[in-house]
Amino acid sequence: MARRKGFEPLTPSFYYKVFKAGLDAISPGQAEAGTALGLTRMQTLLLILTPQMLRNIAAPLGNYFVSIPKATPYLAVPEMLGKAFDIASDSFRYAERLLVVGIIFLALALGITRLVRRMESCG
Repeated sequence: MARRKGFEPLTPSFYYKVFKAGLDAISPGQAEAGTALGLTRMQTLLLILTPQMLRNIAAPLGNYFVSIPKATPYLAVPEMLGKAFDIASDSFRYAERLLVVGIIFLALALGITRLVRRMESCG
């Protein structure tokens, strides 16, 4: 529980900085082009700026999402390791249990990486 409380306050500020950097990376001319096309500010934001911002922030958010299972009890890699050690201590067969936990984490990381690559290539 202490780990969770220490981890959560960093999340909103991290997201804020990533999204702000994603918007700052877009040329001001893009918003001006939306205005020149007769779009409202909301339409310009949703139709022009947001797709470009999402492409800019895909990599940092992807790195963050890959690290979440390692650092939090939500997806429980630390707890899966603890369970694997508990089960393995009964049979003294550690390699198989730890290999399963490693494969589960690898599957999570590869799935997230694939989603991030898809998000980066859209557009």
